[in-house]
Amino acid sequence: MNFKPILALVCLVGVLPLAGCGTMGGVLHGDTPETTPLPPVQPPAPPSPGAIYQPGNTIAFMEDPIAHRVGDLITVVLQERTQAQAASSTATGKNDSIDVGIPTLFGHSFKQLNASAATKNAFNGTGTSQQSNQLTGQISVRVVEVLPNGLLKVSGQKQLQINRSDELMTLTGYVATRDIAADNTVPSGRVAMAQINYHGRGALGDANRMGWLARFFNSPLWPF
Repeated sequence: MNFKPILALVCLVGVLPLAGCGTMGGVLHGDTPETTPLPPVQPPAPPSPGAIYQPGNTIAFMEDPIAHRVGDLITVVLQERTQAQAASSTATGKNDSIDVGIPTLFGHSFKQLNASAATKNAFNGTGTSQQSNQLTGQISVRVVEVLPNGLLKVSGQKQLQINRSDELMTLTGYVATRDIAADNTVPSGRVAMAQINYHGRGALGDANRMGWLARFFNSPLWPF
């Protein structure tokens, strides 16, 4: 009897279960094949607009550099100086007198009925007032509106902090373009309807402020 075909069949039957176990073991353990990572996606390069023209940058060779649009800046040169003096004097007076003579009746005088009265009223008043102010410096303002007639409405503020004291300056008004110099400066005297506020807050401002009791004695509520 030839045993070779039978031995080959037995070996084949024994190998098939092992192949099935190997396949199932790979599925159960969740093995995945190795993959090559994708290269990072590079964003597209922006188009080059050229070396002369750049969008967003205005190059106006023939345009006047003086401020004339909303957002332009102007430097206001503060040259404020005011001085006022006033004096007044008032004097009034009034004198009245009444004298009643001694009446007589049938040749008899009644001295008891003699009477006289006199009144005198006088008032003198003088008053003087003198005040002077001076403000110099510079403040940059921004054009916030352009009126139909060409006037520029400007507004700006500056804040300084010196030794725990805040100094705040604000300025609003209207400026004509013809009054602006070539370096975009304009004197404060050429600002129409100017509102210039300058005040301080902090230790220095509190030191210059009068107390509430002293303010009461200097107010119209004090009758004396």
